[in-house]
This record gives sequence, structure tokens and C-alpha cells, in this order.
Amino acid sequence: MSWSQPPDYMDTLRVVYEHPVPVRLKSPDQALRTEEATMRISLGKTKGGHGQQVLVLQLSSELDPYFLHSMEVTEDDFQHLKADQGILVDFSTFPGKMIELLELCISSGSQETPRFQAELRSHAGDSKFAVVETNQFKQLTHICLSFRPGSDAAIKHYLATRLAETKEERSGLSARLRSTQQALDVSQKEAAEVSEELQRERDEHARRQTYWEVDTQTKLTEAREQHMREVEEQRQALDTAREASEAKLKVELQQAQDKATQLDSQVRELLDQKYALDTKVSELSSRLGSAEGELRALRDEAARLKSDNARMASEGHGKDKAVSGHLVEISGLKQEVKAREELVASLRKQLQDLERGNRALEKTCEDLRGSKNAADDRAAHERAELDKAAQKIEQLESDGKAARAKLKMKEAVIAQHEATMAEKQQRVEALTREVGQLQVALDGERGESKLLKERVAEQRRKLDESQSLLQSNQQMIQWLNSQVTEAQLGRYASASSRYTFRTTANVPAAAGAEAPRSGGAPAPTTPGAAGAGTGGAGTTKQTFGPLAAKYAAIASARPPTAGGAGGYSSYFVQPKDVAAH
Repeated sequence: MSWSQPPDYMDTLRVVYEHPVPVRLKSPDQALRTEEATMRISLGKTKGGHGQQVLVLQLSSELDPYFLHSMEVTEDDFQHLKADQGILVDFSTFPGKMIELLELCISSGSQETPRFQAELRSHAGDSKFAVVETNQFKQLTHICLSFRPGSDAAIKHYLATRLAETKEERSGLSARLRSTQQALDVSQKEAAEVSEELQRERDEHARRQTYWEVDTQTKLTEAREQHMREVEEQRQALDTAREASEAKLKVELQQAQDKATQLDSQVRELLDQKYALDTKVSELSSRLGSAEGELRALRDEAARLKSDNARMASEGHGKDKAVSGHLVEISGLKQEVKAREELVASLRKQLQDLERGNRALEKTCEDLRGSKNAADDRAAHERAELDKAAQKIEQLESDGKAARAKLKMKEAVIAQHEATMAEKQQRVEALTREVGQLQVALDGERGESKLLKERVAEQRRKLDESQSLLQSNQQMIQWLNSQVTEAQLGRYASASSRYTFRTTANVPAAAGAEAPRSGGAPAPTTPGAAGAGTGGAGTTKQTFGPLAAKYAAIASARPPTAGGAGGYSSYFVQPKDVAAH
């Protein structure tokens, strides 16, 4: 592809494939070698009256910026190509089939003897690109396309296009960075709001805790007095019930003794039958035990195999999905970073080539200046000879004119070389500045992206901590509400001159209860908490409430001891028992 100015369809080109392909290079002046070259396939549309589609194939090298071979095919040209190559697909399907052949070349590149291989043969300003399949018998050429080596204008336009694409990609990254920064600002604002809400919840929690501590102490005193009255009433009722139970148990004991005598004879008969049955049972049990052991072993083995199979299948499926996702993401990132680094390396290599050309031009200028000085010396010598030899004036004048003409020609050549050198020097400086700017911009974007990711991760961590703290506070409030409700429904033991009770240290405060109503005392949360006269209880979790209920239940269930009412006092809670608990 060679042009002095870009074709009209360049603005409509759309890249459908771009990937490095191992290509075997053949040329008369170089040995056969295999290098990686980037194949770029693009589709465009001409701006003429017919508006035909154009397929552009470009083969370039990241290592050599001057390596460019390209081909353009319109819909009309494709008909001739289809007839020459024996192609069976139409123009719209041809790019996909071409990509399939290139993918086969890429997959075969890692083999010792590739089955599919791309070849580029250059000769006399022309090049042929072919995809060759090698089997055990011969080499089959699937397709052979006529490429053109890129001219200076084509190479410049190609490099400019790639530079524009890089700048456009940089603009997209900058836009993404701005959107991420905006999202970060929103997250910081939300985190500040959550912090303010958390502080308000803490203040409300402290206020409610103070209120419930005072209210709990008042209700606890009332509950203790009510409990002492109930304990006295229950003791009197239990004494009456104990006397009635003693008389009833004496009658039942006599009846039980008579019945036990009858049962002894029946037991002896049943024992004889039991011994006979035990013999049979032992024999059957041994058989059953062996059968059950074998059955359990088989069932355990089957269950273990099923669980191992299911676990291995689930783990393999999950790992395959995770590995595939990570490989795709890593491949994309590596390809992007590699493309940028290769572009920078290409520009640096071009800069080094221009510097070497500059040094060669400087050396040529020095040689030309030396030639000019030598010519000046010869002209002076000739003028001296003219003064000495008058008879040769005309001949020397003609020689002088010829020498001056040559001198002017050399001066013109020197001036032209100096202008070319200055132009190349300017190009070198411009490329140097552009490479430096691209490198600085790339480093800045990497640093900003890394810093932004760290800030986003930090903000997310702080937000997660705030949410966890808020959830923990809500759970604590719910737990305290439940404790308050249990305390209001329970019974409390009280201390007296005869019994001593010890409360649990560090009683958790009821933080989630309802705040007191304006202008009055707080409303009770349960009907049982209305007052001490109706069985109301306190609002905090104490140790003596459950213990008193437990010992009262034991006292009602156990028979009395000898000694009458005096012995019955052992069923009540003693000071040493409570202290030990």
C-alpha cells in the first residue's frame, strides 16, 4: 500500500482482528528466519458513489518500525481474487476464514514442526503472504495474497494512526479515572453520614442506659418485697400438703408390699423363660451384629465415595471457572501493557536510528569541508601559475572557471546536506520530546491508578467497618431488649436476716428499651411489670431469681425428712448454697 496522502476510506476503518502471528520471512538478501509479526485486519467503506467495502490487511513488526507490508481488497477486487485462488466464500465471510487460518498458525507455532505456518516472500519490491499447511506428503498453500512493502508515507501514516489510537485510549483511561474519583467522593460522603448516625445512636444508647439503671433499681426493690411474701405463703401451703401426703403414702406403701409378694412369684417364672430366650437372643444377636457390621461398612464406603465424588466435581467446576476468569483477565492486562511497552521501545529504537544517521551526516559534512579547502588550495596554486606563465593565461582561466563551477556545486551539495541534517535533527528532537511526554504520562497514569485503587480499597474497608459496628450495636440493642423483657417476666429473690443472696457482677444494662414517655414515667413493656402487688418483676438479669425458682421446685417434689417442720427447712436456699453458686 503506497500513497502520498491517505485514501478516503481511512476514517471508516474498523479493526476486526489484531494479533501477533509467527511468520517465516524469505528474501533474496537475507537468510530464512521466523519472527513474530502483528497481523491487523480492518474493514472500511469508500466514500464514492458506489460505497464499496474495503478489506485492509497490514503486517507489521513491533521490533522494526519500518517493517510494513499491506494489502487492500475492494468488493470488485475480491471477485478476481476469488477466481484466482479458488475461494468458496463471499466477501463478508472472507475475513472470518482468514482469521481462522491465522489462529491455526498461532496454535501451531509452539510445535517443533508446525502444521500451519504463515510465510512472507519478498522479491524486487513486491511481497507474497501465504498460509501453508505441511503434512507427511507435501506442503499445501491454502491462500496466497499479494502484499506491498510500505513506503515512507505509508509507514508514517501507519505510525501516526497507531499514535492516535494510543492517545484515544489514554483519553478513555482519563475519563474512567475521573468517574472513579467521583464515585470515591460519593463513598466518602456516605461514610461521613454513617459516622454521624453512629454518634447519634451512641448518645441515645447512653441516655437510655442511664434511665433503665434507675428504673431497674426501683423495680428490683419492689420485686424483693413481693417475693418474700410469696415465699412465706408457699411454705405454709407446703406444710399442709406434706401432712396429707404422709397419710396417703402409708396406705399406698401397705398395698405395694402385698402386690410385691405376688409379683415375686411371677418374677421367678419369668426369669426361667428369660434365660431360655436369652440363649436364642444371644445367638441371633451375634448373627445380626455381623450382618449389621457388613451393612454399615458397605453403606459408609458408598456414602464416602458419593461425597468424595460430589466434592471433587464441585471443587473442579469452581476452580475451572475461577482459573478461566483469572486467565482471561490476566491475558488482557498483559497484552495491554505489552503493547504499550513495545510502542515505547519502537519509538526509542527509531530515535537511536535517527541519531546514528545524524552522526553519519556530520561525518559526510566534515569530508566535504575538507574537499572544499583542498579545492581552494588548488585554485590559489593555479592563480600563481597564471602569473608566472603568461603564455598559458587562457588555458588557466578556463581551468579556473571549471574549478569554480565544481566548487559551487560542492557548496550546493554541502548546503543541501546541512539542511537535511537540520531537518532530521528537528525530527529527532520532536520524537525525543514526544517519547518523553508519553513515558511521563504513562508513569503518571500508572501511579494515579495505583493510588486511586488503594484509596478506594481503604474507603471500602472503612465503610465495611462502620457497617459491622452498626450491625453489632443493633444486635446488642436487641439482646438488651430481650434481657429487659426476661427480667420483667421473672422472679427475684431478696435478701433477709435469715437468707443472703449475691447478685452477678457487671449486669448488662438494658440499652434497647423504649425511652420514657414525655411528661411521665415509662410505660411497662409487659402486663406482668405493672406493679409488685400483681406479681411484677424487675428489669435486669439476676442470679438469685432462677435459683429460687429451682430450689422451690425441688422442695415441692421431694418427700419431707424426719423431724417435722424443722427438717423441712433444708429444702430452702441456705446462705452458704447461694454464696457457693
